[in-house]
Amino acid sequence: MGGSAKRQRRGGENLQNLQTNRTHGITGRDKRCRHPTEKSDKGMDSLGCGRSRCVDGGSCCDFCKKTRQKSLIFTGKGEDFMEHNFAEKEQRIDFCRRVAGEGVVLLKNEDGILPLKGKKIAVFGSAQNDQVANDGSKVDQTKAVGITAAICEAGIEIDKTLYDTYAQWRKDYMLRTNGAWKQGHFFPEMDVSEELARQTKARGADTAIIVITRSSYENSDMNVEKGDYLLSDTEEEMVRNVCKVFDDVVLLLHIGCSIDLSFLDTCHIKGILYLNHLGVNGNPAMAEILTGKINPSGKLTVTLAKRYEDYPSSKSFGQHGGGLLQDYEEDVYVGYRYFESFPEKSRNVVYPFGFGLSYTTFSVTDETFEEKDGEITVAAKVTNTGKTAGKQVLQLYYAVPQPEDGARLSGPAKQLCNFEKTALLAPGESQILRMTLKADDMASFDDLGVISEENAWVMEKGVYSILLGTDSHDTHPVGEHREETTRVLEKCHPLVTTLPKRLTRSGSMEELPQPSGEGRDFAISAIGKTILPVSAARNRKGESFADCKAGERCVYSLLPGTGGGYRLTFVGAPVSDDALEIQINGAPLKDLKFHQNRAEFALPLGRCEFAVTVKKDGIDVREMEFEKVEAVTAVEGTGKTTIEAINMYESDYAINTANFDDDGNGNRGSYITNFYAVGKTVVYKLEVKQAGTYLLSFKYATCDEEKPVNKVFAVLASNIVQPLTGKLLKKTYQNGEPRRFGVSDGFPISLMQGTVYLKISSACVPFPLISQLYLERTDAEVTVDVRDEETENKAASAAKKRKLLDSPDMYEKIGIQLKDVYRDPSLMQAFLDQLSNRELATIVSGTSENRTPGGDVGCNHPLFERGVPAGQTSDGPCGLRQVGQFPIAFPVGMVLAATFNRELYYENGLCMAEECLAYDVDFLLGPSINILRNPIGGRNCSYYSEDRYLASETAIFYIRALQSKGVAAVLKHYTANSTEYERLKSNSRVSGRALREIYLKAFERTCKESNPWCMMSSYNHVNDVKVCESYPLITEIPHDEWHWDGIFMTDWWNDSTHVAELKAGHDLKMATGDIDGVTKALDSGELSREEVYVCARRVLKTLMKIGRIKKEMEA
Repeated sequence: MGGSAKRQRRGGENLQNLQTNRTHGITGRDKRCRHPTEKSDKGMDSLGCGRSRCVDGGSCCDFCKKTRQKSLIFTGKGEDFMEHNFAEKEQRIDFCRRVAGEGVVLLKNEDGILPLKGKKIAVFGSAQNDQVANDGSKVDQTKAVGITAAICEAGIEIDKTLYDTYAQWRKDYMLRTNGAWKQGHFFPEMDVSEELARQTKARGADTAIIVITRSSYENSDMNVEKGDYLLSDTEEEMVRNVCKVFDDVVLLLHIGCSIDLSFLDTCHIKGILYLNHLGVNGNPAMAEILTGKINPSGKLTVTLAKRYEDYPSSKSFGQHGGGLLQDYEEDVYVGYRYFESFPEKSRNVVYPFGFGLSYTTFSVTDETFEEKDGEITVAAKVTNTGKTAGKQVLQLYYAVPQPEDGARLSGPAKQLCNFEKTALLAPGESQILRMTLKADDMASFDDLGVISEENAWVMEKGVYSILLGTDSHDTHPVGEHREETTRVLEKCHPLVTTLPKRLTRSGSMEELPQPSGEGRDFAISAIGKTILPVSAARNRKGESFADCKAGERCVYSLLPGTGGGYRLTFVGAPVSDDALEIQINGAPLKDLKFHQNRAEFALPLGRCEFAVTVKKDGIDVREMEFEKVEAVTAVEGTGKTTIEAINMYESDYAINTANFDDDGNGNRGSYITNFYAVGKTVVYKLEVKQAGTYLLSFKYATCDEEKPVNKVFAVLASNIVQPLTGKLLKKTYQNGEPRRFGVSDGFPISLMQGTVYLKISSACVPFPLISQLYLERTDAEVTVDVRDEETENKAASAAKKRKLLDSPDMYEKIGIQLKDVYRDPSLMQAFLDQLSNRELATIVSGTSENRTPGGDVGCNHPLFERGVPAGQTSDGPCGLRQVGQFPIAFPVGMVLAATFNRELYYENGLCMAEECLAYDVDFLLGPSINILRNPIGGRNCSYYSEDRYLASETAIFYIRALQSKGVAAVLKHYTANSTEYERLKSNSRVSGRALREIYLKAFERTCKESNPWCMMSSYNHVNDVKVCESYPLITEIPHDEWHWDGIFMTDWWNDSTHVAELKAGHDLKMATGDIDGVTKALDSGELSREEVYVCARRVLKTLMKIGRIKKEMEA
């Protein structure tokens, strides 16, 4: 069987049309080998690592001996990894370069365009020297080397005139925009005409490199629109004109996960490198791949499809799907599992999971298959058949019994279960790779009891095919495992799902049984209609309002898919205006009229209380039907347009509406309220007939002192910030007097023609009550606001001087100390019993204060008088977040995983441990192993893969190394946290099978194989329940089933209830806990001390594992 290095693909061709790669390159000697280099007869450096001979006459250095002993027949267990020293910062920076060298993926190499051989290069793309080295978190990227700078350092000649043209264009652009550059994920692009491309070629450039750049960051998914997931018009023109002029074009995808690749169908690009974000020292490694000094060996950790619509989750993801309701209807068919299970869908794949080319070729021979005592072993010999030293990856997959063979449960056609990577093989050199698989690891989860008991791991009767290959598409059978009868392996705790339907192996959708609505949050979809049974009331009165007496209330807990206007229809008997009263979060909706049993009003985003008070007897209504109303206001551009504030298109969590009887002039009306924090936003959808400048004013009420408008509001029109200068918002009434509304002065904003989303965000608290907005076209100019740099500098200085935690030595020690428990664990219960309720509440709470200078995200709350220390936390998986300090920006998670190299996974953990020790960090908030369900996820690049096995395998070796140095891993984000869109309120509706087989499985393997000391719970809901408040997800599954003994900490500043978290078994609330609330609950008996003991005990045990704290305990 030929390896993947024998395959080539033209951009846009499907999986069946792979071409042969016959290009070559050279690579350098491993720096850890002490041998001198010499040129062989093939013109390459001799290598110490894994080579068939040594330069010094055959006597190997220690590195070569150890490497050859472990690498030529490698089992992949990890215990033979050599310990490397990364104590010095330069050693860790060098490591970043090594990861990048193996994590870059060569996707296409037509006609052997790479490596570049003595060519002059023209580099197109305005972000070619931007420092996009990481995942957008607060990691120092200032030392990162840009792409063009790295290319020059590698000795490649570039067209300097073109480079200078880009530099000047950028300066001019930033002058025009007052210093603004990057726009969201997108970098503005210079116009590249065909004439500019021809002039560049005429100056002697014979090869063009096009750089397409997208940044990725927390709290922002990509948008499926031009300039984001799609190329902008300017980018399309650049690619088209460059390809028209240059015969040899190389594309560098400097992107966080994926973009639309349909443009490859129409533009002839010969070479493609998939970079992602390579860390502080990654671009020099990329440049060495261009020159051939490094032979690429990275493999894709995701499937790259042609268009967004080709992905199975595209209709139900983030803001482009169901809003807050994220329906995982694709079920277990995620990524390549979907494309390989449904052959007609594979035609839309441009590059499959696991794919990656090399500058050499490989053969795979002497394959063997053996099964003994329930363990399967597959071995094969990989031979370098080309002319260049290189590395190859073999991938092992299995297929569960399929429907055509009579299987009833069935499952995906292929699932990764192991992989191995060769050492650096010289031309003609071979290596045997062995991979093992336990047969029971191929089990499926039968959530509905289709072939066995409900909620059980089962081995379905039938044949399990074992497949070997070099990517998810290029596989072939090497053996099979047979189950003579269906076996139940493990009965598990049940998980309730609220997902209505899911995809099955036949390609049809299966309806799923739904739980009773009684006593639970009821999700209101932003798409289509949602039926709310009267019987779903928390205080259930009956099946119909006719079962209620006059004056009785039916109360429901709603979870709207998005904030804004909804139409409510009462299904059944006619309802008069005075028959029912509706309250939202306790506030009655006054003057609500029911026309044909329908009424329209606004619901806030996030959980809210919806109550119906029955005013008359005998109202036979059994169902209520909710439907999102798309509130759109036409702005004609003539006269004044009035927008009722309550007619929101969308709103942030908890923003509510209320009515008033008198605005101070005898008028009744309504207003929006509950902007309880800075940054809370409402959105209005406008259809603007005439572009231009409009005066925006408000009808509002406030008793706050007058302020500049820009200190009260932030206004964005189609995501463009509007400068609000020169106007004051005045007080409309005195505190304690009757509320009076006034109208603000108008201030100019710019509106384009067509659909405009007008966003109003709070810039202060308290925030005015807004009743109406007014827009009137004017000839006034919109002036650009100037940043207040002095204020920004003061804020930055204040952040660096944040108050640190008090010294433990300031506190008098009382009672049994934690140090005593460390020395004698039998004292733990006595230690807990001596604590007051408030002290107990303190132990399970976090604090935003930091123990160390430069700390930015807080600690667990110390209890110094009892000897409980503070453990410093820090983001994140790709580098530390330290204020005023300069930790290393590491290659992002996708790059690390793409190396398919367990030794690098382990070494990455060692490097991160040394970073933590250097900056006095005890808890590293990482690694992140969420499954890449969809290509537009904002944090995709920080995660590892769309595959559960690869994601968990990367984390397992990373965590083993990290914790070996006494630094706690905080594995995140548990669980089904795929989108950044409204992540605090997002509701992932997932079947029990998909949770168990895909989203929980990665965490399960990691917990069982590496025992992370901590996990971080995610912000989102799963099946209508907050993850951190879910007893099954927090206690029953990880602790009872997996026997994991670590602690859960919340993600920072979550909005769930601390008492509810503790009842679920959730251990630590970050960054601040509700000490007062937990103490009150303990005092009243709402929480028992035993419930809190469980969590406090785990927190204390975890603290005593930390290397720094252990040393203090032992002193």
